Amino acid sequence: MRHGVFGKQLSRSKNERRRLRQGLLRDLFTKGAIVTSKAKAQSVRGVAEKLITKAKNGSDQKKREACKELTDSHVVEILWQRARVQWANRTSGFTRVSILGQRRGDATTLVKLSFVDEEVKKTEDAKIEKPKKAEVKKKIAAPKITSVKAKNTKKPVKK
Repeated sequence: MRHGVFGKQLSRSKNERRRLRQGLLRDLFTKGAIVTSKAKAQSVRGVAEKLITKAKNGSDQKKREACKELTDSHVVEILWQRARVQWANRTSGFTRVSILGQRRGDATTLVKLSFVDEEVKKTEDAKIEKPKKAEVKKKIAAPKITSVKAKNTKKPVKK
């Protein structure tokens, strides 16, 4: 049952979810974009949108509420400065989620969470090109030793 649980659980306790959210938000506001799993990005995106809306309104009470969520006054100052300049004309939709692909280890979907006004750049990690089968066969079929004399390839045995 989900009594008293709001949002995604992310297989973590309440305090672990809170600290994870704070770290992801801190990185998002300082760096401008983060690469994370789809579930984590979805859980952080709504909180980031609400914090940006609070920063646009800009009262002292809203700033104290943002400090309670982020627990870092330097990040709150960055947020307050960017909100008045970067998102002055927007009413909502401040963030974008771009799908990058799947992680090799556990095949989870990786996404890039960034701000809408930032430039969209395709990273090299997003597109992994596989070699064609014909190219692989050609590399295997090519002879490795072209000289007449073959070198002694045996390794000494350790005792």
